[in-house]
Amino acid sequence: MAGYFRMIFTMLVLAVTLAGCTKETSERPTEQPVEEREVTVVSNGISYVPLENWTNNLTTETDKDGNEQEIASCSLWLTPKKIVKETDGEYHMPEVFYADDFKIKVKGNGDNPIDYIIYSMGFDTVDSGKVMNPSDILIPVNGKDYYVQLEFSQGDEKNYTHYQYFFKVVKGDPLPQIRVTQERKSREIPSASGVILWNEPGDDGDTVSTAACGPEPFTVLAKEEREIPYLPLGRWITIELTGDKQPDEAILSDYILKEDGSPRYDEKSIITTKLEYDNHEMRFCLTPNANAMLSSDMSAYMTGGILRGFKLELVWDDGSRAEYGFLISTDASFVGEDPAAMEADRPFKPEADLFLDLKRSEEAVFEKKLVLEINNQSRSPVLFGDEMRLMRIDGMEMSEVPVNPDVIWNSITYQVSSGSYKALTVDLERLYGELESGRYRIIKGVRPVGSSRRELYADFIVGPRE
Repeated sequence: MAGYFRMIFTMLVLAVTLAGCTKETSERPTEQPVEEREVTVVSNGISYVPLENWTNNLTTETDKDGNEQEIASCSLWLTPKKIVKETDGEYHMPEVFYADDFKIKVKGNGDNPIDYIIYSMGFDTVDSGKVMNPSDILIPVNGKDYYVQLEFSQGDEKNYTHYQYFFKVVKGDPLPQIRVTQERKSREIPSASGVILWNEPGDDGDTVSTAACGPEPFTVLAKEEREIPYLPLGRWITIELTGDKQPDEAILSDYILKEDGSPRYDEKSIITTKLEYDNHEMRFCLTPNANAMLSSDMSAYMTGGILRGFKLELVWDDGSRAEYGFLISTDASFVGEDPAAMEADRPFKPEADLFLDLKRSEEAVFEKKLVLEINNQSRSPVLFGDEMRLMRIDGMEMSEVPVNPDVIWNSITYQVSSGSYKALTVDLERLYGELESGRYRIIKGVRPVGSSRRELYADFIVGPRE
């Protein structure tokens, strides 16, 4: 899909390079200047990127004698008719399904007005005008299709760059969207659309393709959402899909992200899972992501310290594809004392003053040796020993993993003071032998001074061996 849009962009640049300076002349243009600008069309919650065409620019420079010199360059001037009939498919004008939330968003034109023209399918002008705010552009709604042409300049009278933008507004069923929820569908998690390529049979029997290429979902959500929802581990997430076209494959990719929505680690750390689609929805349980324990930043191990992004890719046999994304803040591992954390639909609040952290050991792979940290943010010192329990988690069931027969726990007491932590290296292979792939829970008994015994726990995952 990315290759498709790169091909379209390459053809656009080639056409601009070879095009004339005006509608009639054919002078060789200079290189197009790089400036920040962004035009998107939003409809039914989906962001579309219009066809962009650079037309001309003017740069005013002052020579060594103090005289101003104007340097101008220009390119092909397009119209919807030229795009459809005269360019042999070199340009791709996206089709936007009209919905009630339709809006045009323009960034980067400063205080310059926007010229717009709305054409009928016969290329007759239906409406035109000049506006400062793109929301003042109204598309006629009467069950017909339209071509839309936008023009604006960046800069001032002495230094400017002029662009055109084109898209087609069409009637019909909108492209599919998702709704992400948790806690029995009562709480919605914001989501965003990425690239969508939608194929449907046309009236003449040929396949009609619609492409919507929106911004990267993670980046948009991280920037626009004031508060990323927090979701404890163990909860179930439901994804509902609009439309009657059932996808043939649903792939969910799990990322650990930075605050700006960019991946924290390389592509090798991405965890992918296939989801089952049933009755217009998909469900999955929010289990720990082992890569969340790679961070050396202690704040990542606090409640809600991990930002995770989920990218859903849907594939249909007719070649249609759709990509969506959503973000949540969650924990690096299960923390606290309440066993209700394993019950997906029950509320669970991790213990905030005393909890267990797991980290990778630098001496061996994760399933053989790890670092266990008792983090004490309570008001009193905490005592604990070497002994611990290891549980294997299978769905909602847990079974204890037996300690190797030759293991004898040391009779020793450690103390971690208030506001501090104590790290212990745990040799899993020595204690339990070779662990099978799956999800595990370490349970550690501790006793705050002057209080009763408490059990803390944290989870980790052992991946399948090649």
